[in-house]
Amino acid sequence: MTTATNAKWSWNDAPFSTKLDPRRFFAGVSQEESLSRMQFLVDNRRRVGVLTGAQGSGKSMLLEVA
Repeated sequence: MTTATNAKWSWNDAPFSTKLDPRRFFAGVSQEESLSRMQFLVDNRRRVGVLTGAQGSGKSMLLEVA
């Protein structure tokens, strides 16, 4: 992405980055539920939890935020 493109659209960084950026995380109802369940596992020292979902659904981002 060029500097001219950044200036034209007033972007500070790439809008579609391939890196996980917790600043771009949106917590919907299902994300809040998942975070709560993960917190429960940590608080109660549970040994295992399974996070499943379709490809691209945000599993890695959710774990990064947690």
